[in-house]
Amino acid sequence: MAVVKLYDALILVGGYNASGQTNRVTLSQQAAMLDASVFGVETKVNAAGLLMWSGQANGYWDVLDPLVSDAASDNQFGARLGAAAFPLCISPTTADGDPAWFGDTVESNYQYLGQIGTLLPFSISLESASDLRRGTVLLPLASRVASTNGTPRQLGAVAAGGKIVATLHVVAFDGTSLDVEIESDNLVGMGSPVSQLSFTTATGVTAEKKSVTSVGGITDDWWRVKTTFVGTSFTAFVAVTLV
Repeated sequence: MAVVKLYDALILVGGYNASGQTNRVTLSQQAAMLDASVFGVETKVNAAGLLMWSGQANGYWDVLDPLVSDAASDNQFGARLGAAAFPLCISPTTADGDPAWFGDTVESNYQYLGQIGTLLPFSISLESASDLRRGTVLLPLASRVASTNGTPRQLGAVAAGGKIVATLHVVAFDGTSLDVEIESDNLVGMGSPVSQLSFTTATGVTAEKKSVTSVGGITDDWWRVKTTFVGTSFTAFVAVTLV
């Protein structure tokens, strides 16, 4: 049995890479239980209700560090508390082709400060604002200086009415524009790729979760990310799932 060691988890909160400030992260999925009991039964009968999920991350406060003050955890998490939903992505590793969980979330709790003589801790609580998807990393987080194509992955076909769901996180940007597409082909060589999903053109640090419904289905089973970049450098991440 292969056991995953949680040494280098990736935690992307919108356009912010929180991995370097955190040391614990959890995801929990639940289904609300509705009481369907009626007269004549002696045991409570439950019916599944709405699905929901939540997340928790813990780490160390870095607001006092002048070198990272603009991207400090306190600045990021304090501004998101009770604000609009944003894309979240968590992966147990940072490797290309590995699993990742992503969805839109809202920050419901931000707790910080602690005991004398210790590192200043913080914790955030996140609640579901969309479905939580289990996908595959097609563009691992890394700094790049030019347009690039990700590694093709055989993820399968899409049935009629099925969806392509993907998340993009741009955590550093020095340039003019970045266009990111999800392409498909029927061969690993991607000799005639077809663009199936396009994110909004990025002009700075940003994040976007997007889905496209295929009316007639897609028989292609090989998938990759294509980036078209104008500028000096960018750091981005993409995960995708087919449903």
